[in-house]
Amino acid sequence: MKYFFIFLFSNLIFSQKADGYIDYQYIHKVDLVDKAKIRKAQFRIFFTPSKTFAYDLNKYNRSLEIAKQLGDQNPEFKNEKNQIKPNDFIIIDLQKQIYNSFEYKNSSYLVKDTVLQDWTILEDKKLVLNYSCQKAITTFRGRDYEAWFTSDIPVPFGPWKFNGLPGAILSVVDKTGDVEFSAIKINTAQVDNIIEEPLYYEEVTKEKLAEINDNYTSQINTNFMVTKNGEQYAPVPKIKKKINNPIELQ
Repeated sequence: MKYFFIFLFSNLIFSQKADGYIDYQYIHKVDLVDKAKIRKAQFRIFFTPSKTFAYDLNKYNRSLEIAKQLGDQNPEFKNEKNQIKPNDFIIIDLQKQIYNSFEYKNSSYLVKDTVLQDWTILEDKKLVLNYSCQKAITTFRGRDYEAWFTSDIPVPFGPWKFNGLPGAILSVVDKTGDVEFSAIKINTAQVDNIIEEPLYYEEVTKEKLAEINDNYTSQINTNFMVTKNGEQYAPVPKIKKKINNPIELQ
């Protein structure tokens, strides 16, 4: 049985205005044996003093391009504010509520994750994108991280699930060098939040979401047909390889 929940506008809907945004480069060596296998992504976080909203820039740009190509033929991709629904995102509020969203056939699935890093702030300082930053270290989900944060941007947020320092986190690297987040652009002027949160969603566990993803992939492999030389056939299913160096080791 499905249970759908509604975001309460009073405390969970992200403000239409944000105090600014930070763009990050994400680099992840996903294979312990073959270090040349690297996952790269760029994503943006909108921030206010109490909440941050992160989304994948490449996925957003692809959605925007599709909307542009389809025009008014498919209004689901946009509304009068030109907002785009992302395929996934992370929301963090001061109560440390993290939500991951996955869009599947017009349904939104969210995973609630409560995290709080135990930071040790050190005296080391350096410049990151011309912002004076201070060093902090923590152990999170099986990895030891070094972070650099700036009190010049007084919000307790950073990339991915990192939060809880007295300033925006501009850089995070784990001690092995396998995972790295680096700020590449900072905007501290108030901007519009262009990402639209779903009003209705089903809250699921991480395990359930993985099952939904596996079933979705299986349906594509089963139902997808290829036409070649006038004949249709089902292609050989792609086997999804499990990475042996995930970002969360625990």
